[in-house]
Amino acid sequence: MPLDLQERDVIRRRIPQIYAAFAATLGGAAFGMVMGWSAPALEMLKAEATYTDEELSWVAGIPPLGSLVSMMLMALTLDRFGRKVVMLALVPPFVLGWLLLAFFRSIPLLLAGRFITGFCGAGYCTAAPVYTGEIAEKQIRGALGVFYQLMLTLGVLYVYVVGCWSDLKWLSLCCGIIPIVFFLLFCGAPESPVYLLENNHREDAIQALQWLRGPTGDIRSDLQDIEEMVEESHGNVGTLREMMSTKAALKGLWTQMGILFFQPLSGQNIIIFYAVSIFVAAGSSLDPNVASIIVASVQVVATACSATLVDRAGRRILLIFSYSAMGVCLIAVGTFFFMLEQNEKMVRDVRWLPVFVISIYLVVFSMGCGPLSWSMIGEIFPQEVKAICSAICAATNTVMTFLVSKTYLDLEETLTTAGAFWLYAILNFVAAIWIFFFVIETKGKTLDEIQKQLVS
Repeated sequence: MPLDLQERDVIRRRIPQIYAAFAATLGGAAFGMVMGWSAPALEMLKAEATYTDEELSWVAGIPPLGSLVSMMLMALTLDRFGRKVVMLALVPPFVLGWLLLAFFRSIPLLLAGRFITGFCGAGYCTAAPVYTGEIAEKQIRGALGVFYQLMLTLGVLYVYVVGCWSDLKWLSLCCGIIPIVFFLLFCGAPESPVYLLENNHREDAIQALQWLRGPTGDIRSDLQDIEEMVEESHGNVGTLREMMSTKAALKGLWTQMGILFFQPLSGQNIIIFYAVSIFVAAGSSLDPNVASIIVASVQVVATACSATLVDRAGRRILLIFSYSAMGVCLIAVGTFFFMLEQNEKMVRDVRWLPVFVISIYLVVFSMGCGPLSWSMIGEIFPQEVKAICSAICAATNTVMTFLVSKTYLDLEETLTTAGAFWLYAILNFVAAIWIFFFVIETKGKTLDEIQKQLVS
């Protein structure tokens, strides 16, 4: 059905917002490459030299430690220097980290490269969702919030595809190009109008808001909403302890910490970090690298589709559905590996099953748990504590990601592969139950309305 003139005008008017969100979340693609790099790279490292399993587990698992340091710095810098400046400043060290991974093979330098890229990539985990949440109209805030996870999955797919045909040096160099592209694109986007008003740059905020809403867009309503929110946040200024003790801050922090605590426990990072190794163990007839590309492609498509659902179905119901369905998928994968361990002949004709079920798993992850865990960062916190709360929540996610990725090989050895997948399945069901009782719906609400719901 063709769009009428009014609908086309609305779409044209929103193009600047879409561009700004796309440019900002391209940093998410760069972080996706950090996450996905280990899947092809570990097999390449094994072929190039003799490394112990412990050394390889650190190479795979150390980026979250760099991320943790980054999250703490985000809490100190986002409100002081601005969202845009901080994200652009991450580019030079990011490129340096990829150069270390491209040209050096000693464990200390590999760990340094992974730590640096984890540090820089994770900076976008906090800054990009905050920026996107602050520049978007409420009608499309959920859809633009999905951009971060979409770009992250594109980054994972990119590294899988490049890793399929290149060696480790060119894989890392190709990853180092993306932060440079991000820098060039994001330079053309404005600073967050919320940040500008928060720091008494009203004229700059008006110009930024007009740029984002288009030259013919009416910014009066949005400007009034932002000014009211900023005025209220200024009225709440006190010591950090006082600001963090308000009901809205505590409930928002509790809610978002829980969401980002459970996300790594869904098992998604295990599948991304160890995709090639998992498919090798399953004995898939497909080349393991090709299988990884297939499941990553499925995740990209599913994440893109979720952008059309999030502002219709709502955040809460999609999160509950996502975790429940992921639990079912992990039970199926665990059962496959259990049968494989008991008698290889039992699964001889269904070795395609892990690729198929993991693809379904990534679809439902991408419909809820993946994008919404991050997009809600930009919605749920009071303005006066948004930076510190966002950093705390992202740090929680980072710590859990490190623990999950670093301990997976040990967990697999202790419980078997089947037992490890069953354990993560149980944790997914626990997450669904927790969300049902404790997470509020933010669909279609302004940032101020969300704060009022938190204190009601």
